[in-house]
Amino acid sequence: MDFLLWATDTMTHDPHDFDSLSTPVKTHIETVSGELVVVQGWGLIVFSEKLKLKKMSLCSCTIIKLLSVSQVTKELLCGSHVF
Repeated sequence: MDFLLWATDTMTHDPHDFDSLSTPVKTHIETVSGELVVVQGWGLIVFSEKLKLKKMSLCSCTIIKLLSVSQVTKELLCGSHVF
Protein backbone atom coordinates (compact mmCIF):
# COMPACT_ATOMS: atom_id res chain seq x y z
CA MET A 1 0.00 0.00 0.00
CA ASP A 2 1.51 3.31 -1.06
CA PHE A 3 -0.17 6.40 0.41
CA LEU A 4 0.55 10.10 -0.13
CA LEU A 5 0.91 12.12 3.08
CA TRP A 6 -0.61 15.44 4.21
CA ALA A 7 -4.31 14.80 3.58
CA THR A 8 -6.92 15.95 6.10
CA ASP A 9 -8.96 12.80 5.48
CA THR A 10 -7.43 9.39 4.98
CA MET A 11 -8.89 7.71 1.92
CA THR A 12 -8.27 5.03 -0.67
CA HIS A 13 -9.95 3.91 -3.86
CA ASP A 14 -9.09 0.23 -3.32
CA PRO A 15 -11.61 -1.82 -1.27
CA HIS A 16 -8.97 -4.56 -0.93
CA ASP A 17 -6.98 -2.27 1.42
CA PHE A 18 -9.62 -2.68 4.13
CA ASP A 19 -9.68 -5.32 6.86
CA SER A 20 -13.27 -4.35 7.61
CA LEU A 21 -15.70 -2.00 5.87
CA SER A 22 -19.06 -0.57 6.92
CA THR A 23 -21.55 2.18 6.10
CA PRO A 24 -19.75 5.55 6.10
CA VAL A 25 -20.33 8.19 8.75
CA LYS A 26 -19.50 10.96 6.26
CA THR A 27 -21.35 10.90 2.94
CA HIS A 28 -18.94 13.26 1.14
CA ILE A 29 -15.39 14.59 1.49
CA GLU A 30 -14.25 17.88 -0.01
CA THR A 31 -10.94 17.67 -1.88
CA VAL A 32 -8.32 20.42 -1.89
CA SER A 33 -9.67 21.55 -5.28
CA GLY A 34 -13.16 21.99 -3.79
CA GLU A 35 -14.63 18.90 -5.44
CA LEU A 36 -17.03 16.82 -3.35
CA VAL A 37 -16.37 13.08 -3.59
CA VAL A 38 -18.81 10.42 -2.43
CA VAL A 39 -17.69 8.21 0.46
CA GLN A 40 -18.77 4.65 -0.34
CA GLY A 41 -17.51 2.98 2.82
CA TRP A 42 -15.73 3.51 6.12
CA GLY A 43 -13.44 1.09 7.83
CA LEU A 44 -10.22 -0.31 9.22
CA ILE A 45 -6.90 -0.59 7.40
CA VAL A 46 -4.04 -2.42 9.10
CA PHE A 47 -0.62 -1.19 7.99
CA SER A 48 1.29 -3.09 10.68
CA GLU A 49 0.75 -4.55 14.13
CA LYS A 50 1.28 -1.09 15.65
CA LEU A 51 -0.48 1.03 13.03
CA LYS A 52 -4.19 0.42 12.48
CA LEU A 53 -6.31 3.28 11.16
CA LYS A 54 -10.00 2.98 11.99
CA LYS A 55 -11.61 5.83 10.11
CA MET A 56 -10.48 5.22 6.55
CA SER A 57 -12.78 6.29 3.72
CA LEU A 58 -13.43 4.35 0.52
CA CYS A 59 -13.87 6.78 -2.37
CA SER A 60 -13.80 5.11 -5.76
CA CYS A 61 -13.45 8.37 -7.69
CA THR A 62 -9.98 9.00 -6.25
CA ILE A 63 -7.06 7.43 -8.11
CA ILE A 64 -4.55 7.96 -5.33
CA LYS A 65 -4.40 6.97 -1.68
CA LEU A 66 -4.21 9.79 0.85
CA LEU A 67 -2.94 9.47 4.40
CA SER A 68 -3.63 12.04 7.11
CA VAL A 69 -0.48 12.71 9.16
CA SER A 70 -2.58 13.94 12.08
CA GLN A 71 -4.56 10.68 12.09
CA VAL A 72 -1.38 8.58 12.04
CA THR A 73 0.31 10.55 14.82
CA LYS A 74 -2.87 10.35 16.92
CA GLU A 75 -3.03 6.55 16.50
CA LEU A 76 0.68 6.21 17.35
CA LEU A 77 0.38 8.67 20.28
CA CYS A 78 3.19 10.85 18.95
CA GLY A 79 3.66 14.23 17.28
CA SER A 80 5.01 15.60 14.05
CA HIS A 81 6.67 18.84 12.95
CA VAL A 82 6.31 20.27 9.45
CA PHE A 83 9.00 22.62 8.20
